[in-house]
Amino acid sequence: MSTDPVGPQDTSIPSGPCVGFYGKLPARGDFVQRNLPRSFIDPWDNWLQEALAGSREQLGEQWLRSYLTSPVWRFALSGGLCGEQVVAGVLIPSVDRVGRYFPLAITALLPDAVEPLVLAEQARSWYESVESLILQGLEDDLDFEQYATEVSQLAAPQLSESIVEVAANKQDWCCPVTDLTTLRQLRATLTPLLLRRAFGAYSVWWTQGSEHIAPCLLLCSGLPAVPGYAALLAGQWERWDWWVVPLATAATKTDDLLGEL
Repeated sequence: MSTDPVGPQDTSIPSGPCVGFYGKLPARGDFVQRNLPRSFIDPWDNWLQEALAGSREQLGEQWLRSYLTSPVWRFALSGGLCGEQVVAGVLIPSVDRVGRYFPLAITALLPDAVEPLVLAEQARSWYESVESLILQGLEDDLDFEQYATEVSQLAAPQLSESIVEVAANKQDWCCPVTDLTTLRQLRATLTPLLLRRAFGAYSVWWTQGSEHIAPCLLLCSGLPAVPGYAALLAGQWERWDWWVVPLATAATKTDDLLGEL
Protein backbone atom coordinates (compact mmCIF):
# COMPACT_ATOMS: atom_id res chain seq x y z
CA MET A 1 0.00 0.00 0.00
CA SER A 2 2.96 2.32 0.61
CA THR A 3 4.18 4.46 -2.28
CA ASP A 4 7.92 4.39 -2.74
CA PRO A 5 9.35 7.87 -2.14
CA VAL A 6 11.67 9.57 -4.57
CA GLY A 7 15.33 9.90 -3.81
CA PRO A 8 18.21 7.55 -3.09
CA GLN A 9 17.69 4.46 -1.00
CA ASP A 10 19.60 5.66 2.06
CA THR A 11 19.76 2.83 4.57
CA SER A 12 22.39 4.37 6.83
CA ILE A 13 21.72 5.51 10.37
CA PRO A 14 22.98 9.04 11.03
CA SER A 15 25.87 9.18 13.49
CA GLY A 16 24.54 12.38 15.08
CA PRO A 17 21.45 14.60 15.12
CA CYS A 18 20.12 15.49 11.67
CA VAL A 19 17.09 17.37 10.37
CA GLY A 20 15.19 16.49 7.20
CA PHE A 21 11.73 16.17 5.70
CA TYR A 22 9.44 13.61 4.11
CA GLY A 23 6.00 13.78 2.50
CA LYS A 24 4.33 15.81 -0.23
CA LEU A 25 4.60 19.42 -1.35
CA PRO A 26 2.18 21.37 -3.60
CA ALA A 27 5.13 22.43 -5.77
CA ARG A 28 6.25 18.85 -6.51
CA GLY A 29 4.67 15.95 -8.35
CA ASP A 30 5.34 13.10 -5.94
CA PHE A 31 6.87 12.20 -2.59
CA VAL A 32 9.84 14.27 -1.51
CA GLN A 33 12.46 13.48 1.09
CA ARG A 34 15.75 14.92 2.17
CA ASN A 35 18.37 13.94 4.72
CA LEU A 36 16.39 11.12 6.37
CA PRO A 37 17.33 7.40 6.36
CA ARG A 38 15.08 4.55 5.27
CA SER A 39 15.14 3.30 8.86
CA PHE A 40 12.88 6.28 9.64
CA ILE A 41 11.00 6.65 6.36
CA ASP A 42 9.79 3.06 5.97
CA PRO A 43 7.94 2.63 9.30
CA TRP A 44 6.73 6.25 9.21
CA ASP A 45 5.34 5.90 5.70
CA ASN A 46 3.74 2.53 6.42
CA TRP A 47 1.99 3.90 9.51
CA LEU A 48 0.72 7.03 7.76
CA GLN A 49 -0.47 5.13 4.67
CA GLU A 50 -2.51 2.79 6.86
CA ALA A 51 -3.76 5.63 9.06
CA LEU A 52 -4.88 7.73 6.10
CA ALA A 53 -6.62 4.79 4.42
CA GLY A 54 -8.39 3.86 7.65
CA SER A 55 -9.50 7.42 8.34
CA ARG A 56 -10.90 7.72 4.80
CA GLU A 57 -13.14 4.74 5.48
CA GLN A 58 -14.17 6.05 8.89
CA LEU A 59 -14.88 9.66 7.91
CA GLY A 60 -16.31 9.02 4.45
CA GLU A 61 -17.45 12.22 2.74
CA GLN A 62 -16.11 14.27 5.65
CA TRP A 63 -12.55 13.02 5.19
CA LEU A 64 -11.18 15.63 2.79
CA ARG A 65 -12.53 18.60 4.74
CA SER A 66 -11.30 17.08 7.99
CA TYR A 67 -7.88 16.40 6.50
CA LEU A 68 -7.43 19.87 5.01
CA THR A 69 -8.54 21.62 8.21
CA SER A 70 -6.64 19.32 10.57
CA PRO A 71 -4.20 21.09 12.89
CA VAL A 72 -0.44 21.30 12.92
CA TRP A 73 0.77 18.44 15.13
CA ARG A 74 4.06 18.59 16.99
CA PHE A 75 5.38 15.19 18.03
CA ALA A 76 8.20 13.32 19.74
CA LEU A 77 8.77 9.58 19.32
CA SER A 78 10.77 7.18 21.47
CA GLY A 79 13.61 5.31 19.85
CA GLY A 80 12.46 2.04 18.29
CA LEU A 81 9.23 3.39 16.74
CA CYS A 82 10.62 4.84 13.49
CA GLY A 83 14.21 3.70 13.60
CA GLU A 84 16.43 3.38 16.63
CA GLN A 85 16.75 7.10 17.23
CA VAL A 86 14.35 9.45 19.00
CA VAL A 87 12.38 11.57 16.52
CA ALA A 88 11.19 15.14 17.07
CA GLY A 89 9.07 16.81 14.42
CA VAL A 90 6.09 18.69 13.07
CA LEU A 91 3.37 17.23 10.82
CA ILE A 92 0.96 19.17 8.59
CA PRO A 93 -1.65 18.16 5.98
CA SER A 94 -0.32 18.58 2.46
CA VAL A 95 -0.85 17.54 -1.17
CA ASP A 96 1.30 17.13 -4.25
CA ARG A 97 1.03 19.03 -7.51
CA VAL A 98 -1.44 16.57 -9.06
CA GLY A 99 -3.79 16.48 -6.06
CA ARG A 100 -2.68 13.41 -4.09
CA TYR A 101 -2.97 13.97 -0.36
CA PHE A 102 -0.26 13.04 2.12
CA PRO A 103 1.15 14.95 5.10
CA LEU A 104 4.51 16.67 5.20
CA ALA A 105 6.81 16.20 8.19
CA ILE A 106 10.02 17.94 9.19
CA THR A 107 11.88 15.80 11.68
CA ALA A 108 15.07 15.71 13.71
CA LEU A 109 16.70 12.40 14.60
CA LEU A 110 18.21 12.51 18.09
CA PRO A 111 20.10 10.22 20.49
CA ASP A 112 17.91 7.48 21.94
CA ALA A 113 18.51 8.69 25.51
CA VAL A 114 16.34 11.78 24.87
CA GLU A 115 12.86 11.51 26.40
CA PRO A 116 9.86 12.52 24.24
CA LEU A 117 8.11 14.30 27.10
CA VAL A 118 11.27 16.29 27.84
CA LEU A 119 11.31 17.41 24.20
CA ALA A 120 7.76 18.69 24.52
CA GLU A 121 8.75 20.72 27.56
CA GLN A 122 12.23 21.99 26.71
CA ALA A 123 12.28 22.39 22.92
CA ARG A 124 9.44 24.87 22.43
CA SER A 125 11.50 27.42 20.50
CA TRP A 126 12.78 24.68 18.18
CA TYR A 127 9.26 23.45 17.45
CA GLU A 128 8.13 27.02 16.76
CA SER A 129 10.95 27.47 14.24
CA VAL A 130 10.11 24.18 12.53
CA GLU A 131 6.40 24.99 12.39
CA SER A 132 7.12 28.34 10.74
CA LEU A 133 9.36 26.69 8.15
CA ILE A 134 7.11 23.74 7.38
CA LEU A 135 4.18 26.05 6.61
CA GLN A 136 6.32 27.80 4.00
CA GLY A 137 6.44 24.48 2.17
CA LEU A 138 2.76 24.85 1.22
CA GLU A 139 3.51 27.70 -1.20
CA ASP A 140 2.79 26.80 -4.83
CA ASP A 141 5.84 28.67 -6.15
CA LEU A 142 8.24 27.11 -3.66
CA ASP A 143 11.92 26.94 -4.63
CA PHE A 144 12.45 23.32 -3.65
CA GLU A 145 16.24 23.29 -3.46
CA GLN A 146 16.34 26.46 -1.41
CA TYR A 147 13.68 25.04 0.90
CA ALA A 148 15.60 21.78 1.30
CA THR A 149 18.72 23.74 2.18
CA GLU A 150 16.87 25.79 4.80
CA VAL A 151 15.52 22.63 6.41
CA SER A 152 18.92 20.93 6.47
CA GLN A 153 20.41 23.99 8.14
CA LEU A 154 18.02 23.79 11.08
CA ALA A 155 19.85 22.97 14.28
CA ALA A 156 18.62 20.01 16.30
CA PRO A 157 16.91 20.87 19.61
CA GLN A 158 19.24 21.36 22.56
CA LEU A 159 18.21 19.64 25.80
CA SER A 160 19.52 19.25 29.30
CA GLU A 161 20.72 15.79 30.30
CA SER A 162 18.07 13.30 31.39
CA ILE A 163 18.31 10.94 34.34
CA VAL A 164 16.12 8.42 32.58
CA GLU A 165 18.83 6.46 30.79
CA VAL A 166 20.70 6.01 34.06
CA ALA A 167 17.63 5.02 36.05
CA ALA A 168 15.80 2.93 33.46
CA ASN A 169 17.16 -0.41 34.66
CA LYS A 170 16.99 0.34 38.38
CA GLN A 171 14.17 -1.23 40.39
CA ASP A 172 14.47 0.89 43.53
CA TRP A 173 15.07 4.63 43.70
CA CYS A 174 16.10 7.03 46.46
CA CYS A 175 15.05 10.63 45.84
CA PRO A 176 16.16 13.26 48.39
CA VAL A 177 13.26 15.60 49.23
CA THR A 178 13.52 18.58 51.56
CA ASP A 179 10.03 20.06 51.26
CA LEU A 180 6.81 19.94 49.27
CA THR A 181 8.22 22.17 46.54
CA THR A 182 11.06 19.78 45.73
CA LEU A 183 8.60 16.90 45.86
CA ARG A 184 6.59 18.53 43.10
CA GLN A 185 9.79 19.12 41.13
CA LEU A 186 10.63 15.46 41.58
CA ARG A 187 7.26 14.48 40.17
CA ALA A 188 8.08 16.40 36.98
CA THR A 189 11.54 14.83 36.80
CA LEU A 190 10.30 11.27 37.22
CA THR A 191 7.26 11.52 34.94
CA PRO A 192 9.19 10.60 31.74
CA LEU A 193 10.70 7.59 33.47
CA LEU A 194 7.31 6.42 34.70
CA LEU A 195 5.89 6.84 31.20
CA ARG A 196 8.63 4.65 29.79
CA ARG A 197 7.89 2.05 32.45
CA ALA A 198 4.15 2.19 31.67
CA PHE A 199 4.21 2.43 27.86
CA GLY A 200 7.60 1.12 26.75
CA ALA A 201 8.35 2.94 23.50
CA TYR A 202 5.88 5.82 23.44
CA SER A 203 5.05 8.97 21.50
CA VAL A 204 3.82 12.41 22.51
CA TRP A 205 1.71 14.60 20.22
CA TRP A 206 0.42 18.07 20.89
CA THR A 207 -1.35 20.84 19.01
CA GLN A 208 -2.69 24.35 19.45
CA GLY A 209 -5.87 23.13 17.81
CA SER A 210 -7.93 23.85 14.71
CA GLU A 211 -11.52 24.45 13.65
CA HIS A 212 -12.63 21.08 15.02
CA ILE A 213 -9.93 20.20 17.56
CA ALA A 214 -9.24 21.97 20.83
CA PRO A 215 -5.63 22.33 22.04
CA CYS A 216 -4.53 19.01 23.51
CA LEU A 217 -1.66 16.62 24.21
CA LEU A 218 -1.67 12.92 23.31
CA LEU A 219 0.28 10.12 24.97
CA CYS A 220 0.45 6.88 23.00
CA SER A 221 2.03 3.50 23.48
CA GLY A 222 3.89 3.39 20.19
CA LEU A 223 2.52 5.50 17.34
CA PRO A 224 -1.16 6.52 17.48
CA ALA A 225 -3.29 3.47 16.73
CA VAL A 226 -4.50 3.35 13.13
CA PRO A 227 -8.20 3.03 14.12
CA GLY A 228 -7.85 6.17 16.23
CA TYR A 229 -6.03 8.34 13.68
CA ALA A 230 -9.29 9.89 12.46
CA ALA A 231 -9.39 11.84 15.72
CA LEU A 232 -6.14 13.63 14.80
CA LEU A 233 -8.00 14.96 11.76
CA ALA A 234 -11.51 15.53 13.07
CA GLY A 235 -11.43 15.40 16.86
CA GLN A 236 -14.33 13.55 18.57
CA TRP A 237 -11.83 11.61 20.65
CA GLU A 238 -14.22 9.29 22.48
CA ARG A 239 -15.80 8.26 19.16
CA TRP A 240 -12.46 6.86 18.04
CA ASP A 241 -11.77 5.13 21.36
CA TRP A 242 -9.38 7.64 22.93
CA TRP A 243 -9.43 8.03 26.70
CA VAL A 244 -9.87 11.74 27.43
CA VAL A 245 -8.03 12.55 30.66
CA PRO A 246 -9.29 15.54 32.67
CA LEU A 247 -5.86 16.98 33.45
CA ALA A 248 -7.10 19.75 35.75
CA THR A 249 -8.94 17.23 37.89
CA ALA A 250 -5.99 14.84 37.90
CA ALA A 251 -3.58 17.62 38.90
CA THR A 252 -5.84 18.70 41.76
CA LYS A 253 -6.05 15.17 43.11
CA THR A 254 -2.29 14.75 42.88
CA ASP A 255 -1.66 18.01 44.72
CA ASP A 256 -4.11 16.93 47.44
CA LEU A 257 -2.19 13.68 47.82
CA LEU A 258 1.13 15.52 48.02
CA GLY A 259 -0.30 17.80 50.66
CA GLU A 260 -0.98 14.79 52.87
CA LEU A 261 2.65 13.63 52.80
